[in-house]
Amino acid sequence: MIRLVGGRVIDPASGRDEVADVLIDQGQLIDRAHSNGETVIDVSGYIVAPGFVDLHCHLREPGFEDAETIATGTHAAAAGGFTTVCALADTQPTTDTGSDVESLLTMARRDAVVRLLPVGTTTKRREVSELSEMADMAGAGAVAFSDDGRAIRSASLMRHALEYSLLVERPISSHAEDPDLVDGGVMHEGALATVLGLKGIPREAEEVAVARDLALARLTGGPLHLAHLSTAGAVQQVRQAKASGVRVTAEVAPHNLLLSDSALTLKPYDSNARTDPPLRSEDDARALVEGLLDGTIDCIASDHSPRRWVDKACEFKGRTRRWAARHCAARYCSPSLRATSRTGTDCDQRRSCAGARRRLGLRGGGIRRICRRRGRGGLQHRHHRLPGSGDGPVVSRPDGGDDPPANR
Repeated sequence: MIRLVGGRVIDPASGRDEVADVLIDQGQLIDRAHSNGETVIDVSGYIVAPGFVDLHCHLREPGFEDAETIATGTHAAAAGGFTTVCALADTQPTTDTGSDVESLLTMARRDAVVRLLPVGTTTKRREVSELSEMADMAGAGAVAFSDDGRAIRSASLMRHALEYSLLVERPISSHAEDPDLVDGGVMHEGALATVLGLKGIPREAEEVAVARDLALARLTGGPLHLAHLSTAGAVQQVRQAKASGVRVTAEVAPHNLLLSDSALTLKPYDSNARTDPPLRSEDDARALVEGLLDGTIDCIASDHSPRRWVDKACEFKGRTRRWAARHCAARYCSPSLRATSRTGTDCDQRRSCAGARRRLGLRGGGIRRICRRRGRGGLQHRHHRLPGSGDGPVVSRPDGGDDPPANR
C-alpha cells in the first residue's frame, strides 16, 4: 500500500483542488489504511492528478519499429503522465478492419505499460478513396476514425464518413488541411517565410478545410473532431459552430500552443521547427490559448510522432514534419497557461484529463477518496507514474525537476 503525503490534489471531474493525502492499495484508491503497513511517499510541492489521456499519438508499430515500438512509446507516455493513449492508424499495415484492431490490442496487452485505445482509418489504407469498415472496427474496440496526415479531399466522401459515424457513435477526426493550398509549403506563410526563401502555407489552408468539415457536420449531425488546430480563424469558426449546436470537438498540440514561427529567427532553417500544421504567428498562438481557456478547444493532444534521426538530420524542406512530444507535453503547457491565467494549472489538468476523457466517453479518471486535508501547497511540474496505479493518479512538478518524490 502507498500513501501520498502532502500533495496538491487536483481532480477536474469533481472540481477538487486541495492539499491532502491519498491512499493507494493494489492500484485502487482507498479510504483508510490496513494493518499490513504502507509505503509513505512525501509529495509536498507536487500535484497529484488523474492520469492524462492523449487523443492523438502516432505509435510506429507495426511497420516502423525502427522509429518506435508500442513498448517504447507507452513508456514515453508514462514518463509524461499519460495513462491512456489513442494510437492512430498510420502504421504498416494500417488499421482498417476489426482484425487489425484486435491485433493491435493483442500487442498492447503484451508490450504496453499504459492503456492503449486503437483509432481506425476513415478510408481504407488511408488512400482517401473508399470508406473503411467502421462498424467492424468499432465492434473490436476502435474509439474513433482518422486518416491523420492525409486530408480527405472529397466533400462527398467526408459527408458519408460522418453519416456512417452516426451508426457506430464514434467521431471522425479530421486532418483539416486543404492540400491544394498547402501545395508543398513548409512553414507559415508570412514575412519570415519570404526572408528565409521558404514556401509558406497560408492560414486559409486550414480554415477552408475547417469551414467545409463544420458545414458537413451541421448537415449530417455526425460527431466531428478537429485535430491539431493552429490558426485564430479556425478557433473562431469552432466557437461559432459550437454556439449553433454543431457536434464538434477540437484539440491543440503543445508546440502550436506554445511556439510561433519566430522560433526560426533564433536558429534559421532548423529542421526541428518544421511541424504539420506549421508553427503559426504569435497572434495565432494567443488565440489558441484563449480558445483552450474558454472551452472552444476541448483538450491538449501531444501529436507525438517520433522519427528516425536520419529523417530529421537534413535540410528544412526534406525534414519530416513531426515531433516526439508526449513525454514533455504537460511539463511545458502548464507554465504557459499559468502565465496567461491564474487557473492555468487547473486548466492544464482539465484539458489533459477530463476534457479528453469526455471526448471518448471514458469512465473513471477521478480521485474520489481523500484521507485528510492539509494547507495549500506550491506549484511545480514533473510527472511520475506510481507502481500499480493503473489510470491514475500521477504525481507532477511545475518546476521541471527530474527527481521523483522521496520515500519515507
